[in-house]
Amino acid sequence: MFYTKLKTLVLSSTFLLVGALSAQLTIIAPTDTIFAALDTLNELHSGEISLHWDVVNESNSEMTLMCTRTFIETVDPYNYPYVQSLPEALFEGAYEKFCWGPLCYNYGTDASSSNASLLVNLPTGVTDNTFIAYFYPHNVLGTTTLEYCFHPVGYISAGSCQQITYVISDEIFGCTIDIACNYDSSANVDDGSCEYLSCAGCTDFTACNFNPESTIDDGSCLVNDECGSCGGSGIPEGDCDCDGNVLDECGTCGGSGIPEGDCDCDGNVLDECGTCGG
Repeated sequence: MFYTKLKTLVLSSTFLLVGALSAQLTIIAPTDTIFAALDTLNELHSGEISLHWDVVNESNSEMTLMCTRTFIETVDPYNYPYVQSLPEALFEGAYEKFCWGPLCYNYGTDASSSNASLLVNLPTGVTDNTFIAYFYPHNVLGTTTLEYCFHPVGYISAGSCQQITYVISDEIFGCTIDIACNYDSSANVDDGSCEYLSCAGCTDFTACNFNPESTIDDGSCLVNDECGSCGGSGIPEGDCDCDGNVLDECGTCGGSGIPEGDCDCDGNVLDECGTCGG
């Protein structure tokens, strides 16, 4: 099961094999049940759900097939026989259509054409991938189950059938906790997806590492040290400035000490008696 999040829902993965009947015809379907939220479906996907099935001839002889659709369960209202909405008359109810072989049939069509030129000829060992089922909830909540059978003309029992169930609800799954990073204001059912890491950071605008995109403070805020380094430890012990200098013998930061020939830091020299500055 899954929830729709694409413009046109197309299912083509994680195959479910439907066992072949006596005709040794196999239907490869991605799923037998589709769950969809009506609001999301109408907003993002134009209200359309579509899925593809592959039909495989695993018998020892060629097959010539048509497709028949049967209602197992439908929502109420259901637009069948299908009536086209007009400006002066808006018709209610979900509806469907399908494609098989060279044609896509009109909404509400019960079976593909039995005309020989429109049947699908399927040699042994060959896969046909022309089948597409479309379903349109048309703002109707509930469960609809349809069955599609692929069979020789007039012999449904000699073919293979597969059911597809559409469950349309007004539930919108997502994160409903408003302080979470991925809060979804449109969700009405919490799906346990809330997370608090992607938007965490420093929210103090006076900090040197303030992150304007963070909405959750994670305690990481820092300040500039005396050297202007964000989160730095300041002047290292033994240094006299931020450049790594030390005090010389005269107490000058980064100085070179007593110049050669001088006897003290004041520029004095030794006199002939050996007195500094004498």
